Amino acid sequence: MIQPQIFSATLGLVDPWRITAISFSNSEKRIDITVETQWGESAPCPHCGESSCPDAVQLETWLHRNFFDHIAYIHIRIPRFSCPRCADTHHLSVPWEGGYSGLVRLDDHAPAMQQATKSCANPGS
Repeated sequence: MIQPQIFSATLGLVDPWRITAISFSNSEKRIDITVETQWGESAPCPHCGESSCPDAVQLETWLHRNFFDHIAYIHIRIPRFSCPRCADTHHLSVPWEGGYSGLVRLDDHAPAMQQATKSCANPGS
């Protein structure tokens, strides 16, 4: 179906981000979109460049009040990485963060965290 491709382009999603679920209610004028990364992908530390595997996931919900004439809730699972070299903890940035997108994070006060349950396939070095 073309829906995920349209929504991915509208949200500015690029690899490793992908839409994993879409729920649509025309009667409620509501769209729920779930965005995740593929597990097993390592990411470089933004400070030292060392590759590391995700060790937890931060759960966030973002709101857009006029997404194709509907209220949209974007549910996103953001991997957290702990760098083995410099001991820094970092997250992948969401594609719309830092620019105008009409999206507002709903859970700014305390995003939920989940421990990672899958191992990284190739952390690099």
